[in-house]
Amino acid sequence: MKQALPFLVGGLIVGAFMGLLLGFVWSSLRDGDAADEEREMPPAQVVTENVRSGSMEEVFRTSGALRAPDTVHLRSLVAGFIKEVGFYDGMAVDAGQVLLQVEDAETREDLAAAEAARNEARRQWQRAQELEKESLGTSNETARRHNDYLVAQAQVAAARARLADYQLSAPFPGRVGLREVSAHAPIAVGDAVATLTRMDPLRVRTAIPERYASQVRTGITVRVFSQGSNDSPLQGTVVFVAPVIDPATRTLLVEAEVANADESLRPGQSVRVEVALRTLDAVITVPEEAVVLRGSAASLWVVRDGRALSQAVTLGSSSGGRVVIREGLTDGDEVVVRGLQKIFFPGMPVAPRQRANDADEDPS
Repeated sequence: MKQALPFLVGGLIVGAFMGLLLGFVWSSLRDGDAADEEREMPPAQVVTENVRSGSMEEVFRTSGALRAPDTVHLRSLVAGFIKEVGFYDGMAVDAGQVLLQVEDAETREDLAAAEAARNEARRQWQRAQELEKESLGTSNETARRHNDYLVAQAQVAAARARLADYQLSAPFPGRVGLREVSAHAPIAVGDAVATLTRMDPLRVRTAIPERYASQVRTGITVRVFSQGSNDSPLQGTVVFVAPVIDPATRTLLVEAEVANADESLRPGQSVRVEVALRTLDAVITVPEEAVVLRGSAASLWVVRDGRALSQAVTLGSSSGGRVVIREGLTDGDEVVVRGLQKIFFPGMPVAPRQRANDADEDPS
């Protein structure tokens, strides 16, 4: 047993040495294969864009709610029986259009009597003037007749006003809601007839963070998008900016007026809003999808001599799917905008193709 022990120890030492040697050889072969694979990797197909200085509209995106600038609850001013209803549920009406007519025969008779009394008072006044000129009447009599005429004229005006109350007209163009009356039915003073809403233009109300307060003013452009719709936006103009910032939310209340001739928008509807704050001149921009973010650090893949190099950049404002590059790029740099996922390491060979338009897909 003692004689076999040295042979066992020697065998273990030789085995360990051979294992280390084989491991070293295998590692060398594997690294060599990886290097060959890297050297033989074909260029990645990518889409690029040569950046140029230009202008960009800085936009703040938010949400808002639409409201009608004018809404009125129409009510009867008189009591009686309804002669005619001139609208139906949801009808579009013009300003001045008659919506309701209440029976007014007695009031018309009162007006006719008032007009007859006025005409007689005018004749008496004119007669008094003629008699005074002929020294057959006095100035006091003429003044009394003139006063009678003025009273009669006022009574005619009052009768006409009462008659007008029997006819309910639309005070502005818009669309009526549900009809709450029927023809030939009785109606009392103050009874509801319908609600009239102005549909064009509409107002959109939103809140802007205080950091943009200095850039918001009346007259700037807004664009309104229907929620969940890909339709073209409706363009409007800011018409009101609150004089103070809300201390609770640190936001500024803003209202814009939006044309709605086709009534594609409805009061109360939630919408997406873009507020055009200002235009930035002489700035370099890239598509947002070209930016690689790692934590707070941003970089781009820039193509030089057929290879993709990582370029650290400083980002600025973003708008319309593009972001301003404040530092890190110069005019003419070729930036990878599609196919970023195919670049695995800096210096990797690429086969760039210039982007023709936004419809270009990732190369396969």
